[in-house]
Amino acid sequence: MKTLHNNKGMTLTEILMASLLLSVIFLAVSSLYVASQKMFISRDDKVVISYELQYVSQHIYKNVMKAIGHTGRGGRERRREFLPIRVLRRGRRLSMRINNNSPITRDNYEDVDIYTYSRSNNDELIFNDGQRDESLVSRVDVTDANFSLDENLLTISLTGSYREETLTIHTACYPRMASYR
Repeated sequence: MKTLHNNKGMTLTEILMASLLLSVIFLAVSSLYVASQKMFISRDDKVVISYELQYVSQHIYKNVMKAIGHTGRGGRERRREFLPIRVLRRGRRLSMRINNNSPITRDNYEDVDIYTYSRSNNDELIFNDGQRDESLVSRVDVTDANFSLDENLLTISLTGSYREETLTIHTACYPRMASYR
């Protein structure tokens, strides 16, 4: 009877090649994982910046829409327009007149508070409602806040940074005009 004997086994070279191939595959997968983690952290930081700056933008928009201006006749029958928004300090400070009365009538029209937005020295965006200062951002450093008013269009540009990421958002709105006076 003939026995089947196979004395061939795995050689040391084959074992080393298999180990090398598995190592290369493991390194490729692990570097892909590390790269995806870095991308996730970067995107997560940008989302934090985006949420904070969008909140600020919506806060400003809400108050701009409450701001009170007027159109009327000035001296010598010239038409005079007063916008409720003023941009000060080369676009670094935004000031507006707010009337919180509801409804607004001719009698209470002049009862206004001055609301201001400005960037502080320690990279915070400060909101002042005429009584107190309040920081509008908690985790993001506002590295630039620029306001511009062209005719009746208010343009807002905010730049924020968080950890190692920076993001700029732009928004615009039209302040309303009242017809009292």
